[in-house]
Amino acid sequence: MEKIFDIVIVGGSIIGSSIAIKLHQAGFLIKLIEMKTPCRFINNQIPDFKVLALNNTSIQFLREINVWQKIEKKFYTKFKYIETWKDPFFPIYFCSEILNKSKLGVIIENYRLYQELLNVISSKKINAQYNTYLKNICYLPSENLWKIHYDNEKTIFSRMIIGSDGQNSWIRKKSGIPYLSFQYNQACMLIIVKLKVNNKDTVWQSLDPTGPKALLPLYENWALLIWYDNPNYLYELQKMPNQKIEKKIIENFPKKLGPIHLYKHKVVPLKFLYGYQYVQQGLALVGDALHTIHPLAGQGANLGFRDIKILSDLLISVKSEKYTWNHISILKKYEKKCRLYNTIMQFGIDTFRLLFSHDSILTENICNPIFNVAESSKILKKILIKYASGIF
Repeated sequence: MEKIFDIVIVGGSIIGSSIAIKLHQAGFLIKLIEMKTPCRFINNQIPDFKVLALNNTSIQFLREINVWQKIEKKFYTKFKYIETWKDPFFPIYFCSEILNKSKLGVIIENYRLYQELLNVISSKKINAQYNTYLKNICYLPSENLWKIHYDNEKTIFSRMIIGSDGQNSWIRKKSGIPYLSFQYNQACMLIIVKLKVNNKDTVWQSLDPTGPKALLPLYENWALLIWYDNPNYLYELQKMPNQKIEKKIIENFPKKLGPIHLYKHKVVPLKFLYGYQYVQQGLALVGDALHTIHPLAGQGANLGFRDIKILSDLLISVKSEKYTWNHISILKKYEKKCRLYNTIMQFGIDTFRLLFSHDSILTENICNPIFNVAESSKILKKILIKYASGIF
């Protein structure tokens, strides 16, 4: 028989690479498989569109695998406050002091974190294979192994598969795990701008009837603006010259944005995905392969990091029990710990979005009192921030 791995991780982006490092550190024999060739970026003069809003729990996981310490501090922005409102007279402010922390999280470009993950994978000589396509997977009950077929007819075996291969997960489809998926009737335009005044420690969001308008502060005086709206409108807007788009931004965003200079923009469709099942015998899904969420709360990556922390801690804790760690009864514990939290987060954010996206006297009479109560209640604020921080 070919070499048998403890765990094959399919999907080598941020989440897959992170759990590969964690499990390798714990002594598991790991193989990481990624279909794409990893891009080696140089420091761009203009920030990238794809950014992550990481909470303190996600950052701590990255510290534990000795990755966060390697990232240059000048390229991420700590934020201490989150401000959100439907009516400017009824805002909610969240502050890190509620949790006795110096920050609520950081904003960092995805590729800067990914580069450090690749560097650690290389330095630790983790068995990682890129630009690789799989043909089939087959569970062998008598052997308690997964047989994994490459598209070049090569075969390997593994005691467990972790699917971290994103919202179009090949592993999820091949394993037959059922899921709910739909396209939102809303898209978002990502806009890189330079601000005249950058309040770097604050993330803010205005909840408008057509969709939220948000600002994420980046390093120096850069910022990422996010404009949620009808997809057709945004795609038409994208065709306009930068000067006209800049004018539209000034007209539609809150006055507190101030003067800006637009550098680049792109429109991204939004998709919801909910996995009904997290695990099978010797198989688990994590991150976007299991759930995608409306990005208005910036929780997508944090849900993925919470998944892999719970799964890796569980596998490490039972590793001494020889090969029972890949048994469905063990993996079900991971599902039980994650399902309720993820479901509340996914459907809670969607309910919040739908409730505050309508512009009527009824919703105004509902929303403003909700914001008023939330703003005046330190206990409620603390519960919400702890939940968003992955502390529950």
